Amino acid sequence: MQVTWVQNTNAADLVTHYWIYRWPNPTMALTNDATPLNFRIGVVTNIPGTNVNSFIDTGAGAMTNANISNV
Repeated sequence: MQVTWVQNTNAADLVTHYWIYRWPNPTMALTNDATPLNFRIGVVTNIPGTNVNSFIDTGAGAMTNANISNV
C-alpha cells in the first residue's frame, strides 16, 4: 500500500522527517503517545523543494489489497 501526503511547507516548523505508523485499530492512533515507537513502520525524510511525499508499505502485515482488511 502506498501512502501519499502533502508535506509541511512552513519553514518555521523545521520538519526533517515523517514517522509512519500502522495501528491495528483507529483508537490506537489517538492513544499511542506514551510509546511512540510502537507500531512505527517507517521513517521518511522531508524532501526540500516539493510539497508531496510518500511511503510504500511492503513490510510484514502490510495490506496487499485495499479492499480487504488485515484485522
